Amino acid sequence: MLKNLKIRTRVVIIVVLVLFAALLMESLLSFTLTRNLFAQSLHRGVTLGLSTANESNSAMQNLTKKYLQNFADAKAENINLSFREIQNTVDNMVSYTELLYKKNNSFASKKVNHVSNVKMDTLSSKYFLAPNVKMTSDIERELFKISNAEYQLTAIMEGSSILNNAYLVTESGIVYRVSKFNDYVQYDPREKDWYKQAIANPEKHIWTDTYVNAYGKVVITCARAIRNENGKPLGIVAVEVLVSTIEQEIIDSTFSEGSFIFILDKKGSYIGNTPIFDASESWYKAMNDIMNGTYQSRTVSVNGKDYFLFSNIRQTGWSFGLAMLAKNMSEPIEELQIKIAEQIENERSENNENFRKFLLALFLIFILKSFISLIFALYLANSMVKPLQSLTKYIGNIGNGDFKNRVPFNGTDEIAELGNAFNKMTIDLTSYIENLKDVTAREQQINREIHVAEGIQKEILPEIDDDFIDKKVKFYANMIPAKLIGGDFYDFFYLNDEQTKIAFVIADVSGKGIPASLYMATAKTMLKVLLLQTGDPVVALKKANEFLCKRNDNFMFVTALVITIDLNSGECVFINAGHNQPLISLGGSPYKFFALNNATALGMDTSSNYVTQTVNLTAGDKIYLYTDGVNEAMNESKELFGNERFLNIANNNIHLQPKEFCDSVRNAISVFAGGTLQTDDTTMLSINYLG
Repeated sequence: MLKNLKIRTRVVIIVVLVLFAALLMESLLSFTLTRNLFAQSLHRGVTLGLSTANESNSAMQNLTKKYLQNFADAKAENINLSFREIQNTVDNMVSYTELLYKKNNSFASKKVNHVSNVKMDTLSSKYFLAPNVKMTSDIERELFKISNAEYQLTAIMEGSSILNNAYLVTESGIVYRVSKFNDYVQYDPREKDWYKQAIANPEKHIWTDTYVNAYGKVVITCARAIRNENGKPLGIVAVEVLVSTIEQEIIDSTFSEGSFIFILDKKGSYIGNTPIFDASESWYKAMNDIMNGTYQSRTVSVNGKDYFLFSNIRQTGWSFGLAMLAKNMSEPIEELQIKIAEQIENERSENNENFRKFLLALFLIFILKSFISLIFALYLANSMVKPLQSLTKYIGNIGNGDFKNRVPFNGTDEIAELGNAFNKMTIDLTSYIENLKDVTAREQQINREIHVAEGIQKEILPEIDDDFIDKKVKFYANMIPAKLIGGDFYDFFYLNDEQTKIAFVIADVSGKGIPASLYMATAKTMLKVLLLQTGDPVVALKKANEFLCKRNDNFMFVTALVITIDLNSGECVFINAGHNQPLISLGGSPYKFFALNNATALGMDTSSNYVTQTVNLTAGDKIYLYTDGVNEAMNESKELFGNERFLNIANNNIHLQPKEFCDSVRNAISVFAGGTLQTDDTTMLSINYLG
């Protein structure tokens, strides 16, 4: 932002900004310290009030939770005692009934009425037989025997406000009961699970979960087996309690306003006077935890309200729950916190008014100090800018080419050091310009020579002219160097005067630039001469290798691939010297890599042997030769073009003529490489045999 301003203006702005920042920090510090002094007493009062309210809230909640949990434990124990009294009643009935069986003839028989002959709504004893059980003399004797239980059962039923039925069921099929309800529904209690469990576990009390009995009532049952002297089960004694009676007699309706009490049986059935019509997931999660024995008191949502839920699990397997409205536990403390917050807000408003007055006074002082700072900044700017203006004048002369003048500065400050630096720069710049003229002249000469070499290299590579227009073969070749000149080359020529046999050569010299191009010229000339002299590619390659090995102080080498084609017979001979495997398409099939014997490159080992591989070509067959600049081209991610991608491109364009085929491969490489510079020479030679 300041770079387009005069130095004088910059200095003024910078000094003013620095002083302004210092004044602003001073003012803010004064304001902050003063504000802290005013706020300290208020803060302490606020902290004390909030701390007291929070601690009171926490203490009250903990005390309330502890009290409610103790109440839940006590209430659960009372409920448990009620169920234990029922168990004791069953135990007494079992002992009395077993005594009846044991003292077989000690009690006078008593006639028992069938249930169909007993008056309704009158406490009485009655019996019926299970389906498919007929009255026999044995059953009649057993019925008379157990009829003496009427004295005990009637006394139990008269003294209990919670029992609905008391009855005996024998293994023989007698159902004997004492109750006020005389509904007659014939069923077989021996088929019920609680009967079977009691017979199977004669030492235990069997408590059922809630279920609908044969008379359409929702009940729970406590049963226990009766046995003879040998321990054989003779039947069961059971009592039945209505769920509605449990809700009215055992469970109190509420503990306090905004609370309710309930119990859960072993299968999770809810028993209580408060209906649950809208429960959240937290309620059902709590019920599941209570049944699993993993519950800890927490807040749950039920019937559109939040409750704090307490529980206690007793040894009967049933669970007790106490739910207290959450707001009833925290409402008094919240009201106290609101009052404290109102007082805090009043104190804060009064302090803010005092601070506004203080801030106005502080602002006036700030304006006065800023004016004084501006005057000081102008003085300082003038003392710094005048020497810089003189330096600017001399620098302008240097820019106009006057290197003879010097900057006349004395002193040891930074501006004097800058002037002396410009004087030295002028001397060094004069010397540099003279040296640059010489270097530039030499570079121009080298560039001219490189361009001449580029032209010579292009002339070395053969052109496809009328001498090679043949009806039996069509081909195209080109080479693009990575630099102005390269080390790849290709060649093609007839091997005999009759022009019935043609040779194709493609090669890649190690390295790039001028050394590679010189080595390339030597290798190309020698290979052509030897091939024409000997007419035998194997002999020619061997002699060329021996020659290059003897004169290879720079450890350079060249990979080469020679192909000869008999235009009359179609015989094609391959001789490889460490070069890439060519692509070949025979009989209209897709291109594939032709596996060649991979002998050592020329110029590396005088003992290298070269062998021929022959393929008989037919009309339409194609051969494609290339250097590693094709398949080893790289993109910006250093990824190689690769043989697989190369082979796919070739087969996608297999129908094209040699020149168009080479162009399509080169375009694919260019798209793949993107903006990456070419790192290796790229040479291609495409051949179509016409037959």
